[in-house]
Amino acid sequence: MVYLGLRIGCAVVVLLLTLISVPSPVAQTQKKENARVMGLVELYGISASIIYGEEDEFASNLLLEFLKPHLTEIKTVPAQGSKTRRDDLVIYVGSFDKNPPRAKAFKSLGYSLNWDALTEGSFLLKTFRKEGKTTIFVTGKDRLGTLYAAQDLKNYYLRIEMGRVLLNELNLAERAQLKYRWFRILNTPTNWQTAETGTSSNVEVTGSRKADTGLRQLKAMVEYMSARRLNGLTLWGFPGGSEGGVAGAQELCRYASERGVRVLPRIDLNGSEGLFSEGDHAFNLRAWAKAHPELCALDKAGAVRSGTLCPEKIQNRQRYREGLQWLFQNVRVG
Repeated sequence: MVYLGLRIGCAVVVLLLTLISVPSPVAQTQKKENARVMGLVELYGISASIIYGEEDEFASNLLLEFLKPHLTEIKTVPAQGSKTRRDDLVIYVGSFDKNPPRAKAFKSLGYSLNWDALTEGSFLLKTFRKEGKTTIFVTGKDRLGTLYAAQDLKNYYLRIEMGRVLLNELNLAERAQLKYRWFRILNTPTNWQTAETGTSSNVEVTGSRKADTGLRQLKAMVEYMSARRLNGLTLWGFPGGSEGGVAGAQELCRYASERGVRVLPRIDLNGSEGLFSEGDHAFNLRAWAKAHPELCALDKAGAVRSGTLCPEKIQNRQRYREGLQWLFQNVRVG
């Protein structure tokens, strides 16, 4: 089961979805794309540049990777110190603050936008075409907004037909409505890639291969989330065995942060789903509970409940505190 939690103000709305009820990402893209196709123009020319802001190289590379096979002359150029480009195609990627040439070009064309009225994660997609030259503004209020703008441009508006790159005439400012857009999953993730392709496999994966597979699955999930503006991935027992321990957890957090997704550990204090619920580690609370039965919780009859910890015990509280301190010092969690 996959839980998608959306927090609106003080209210929390939780949507419970099963994998079979989640539409195919391809079908979603086609449906949204077909609904927005209007006024297609072809992108062409001898020269093409993507001008990106200080924090927006990743977003610019998303577009470069998509366009390069069809526009072989296209290149990325950092905005800092960059002069006004006169290429046949110029794509400005980044906020006004991080991409000054983009702000100057936007103003020179007579455009303006009240960014103060937009929330974090909001963005603008705007095209301008004159005398055979095309300018595209892929602009967010912040880094995440720019990333979402690049994802939407790539996924919904750019089209490749018979080797030609086609694009909608765009004049779109989109406001982020929800601040918290989270997936919550169990420590052992579903086969995300298999779920998307509709295939199945009964091959058992164990050991280091299991950790490698788990990390790949979580990365695939992050890619899916980033493309759909979901910004928080809640994991139980993190770090743990499914992402490959400390090194895998650090890699996952770096990978997710780059794509605008925060990894949010869900830490249970009773020993069953604490830090490192899998694997041999000093802060594995299951191992701690097994080694210290005197610190376990008791049932109504006074009998020890194996594998559970009593949060009233001072030693357990200190253990929680040390574990959380270690986590924030060693893993870039959200």
